[in-house]
Amino acid sequence: MKSASTNQHYVPRFLLRHFTSSASGKQIVVSDKNNERSIPESIKRVASANAFYDCEVEGKPLSIDPLLAKMESAVSIFMQ
Repeated sequence: MKSASTNQHYVPRFLLRHFTSSASGKQIVVSDKNNERSIPESIKRVASANAFYDCEVEGKPLSIDPLLAKMESAVSIFMQ
């Protein structure tokens, strides 16, 4: 099943922006527990997975990502 949006966030980016570590507001520090280090990472790449909200029902591809994106856009106005 091909996804319309491959990188889908399970933590919305508007929430992640409150934890940014860079002046540009586009990076967050993530902890690599296996290697015991912290590294800066783009908020576009954290708390997300490919096709996270996609599924197939009776052979038809479905995704709740477009609905969630619409809701997150509406809520993010109040979070700025």
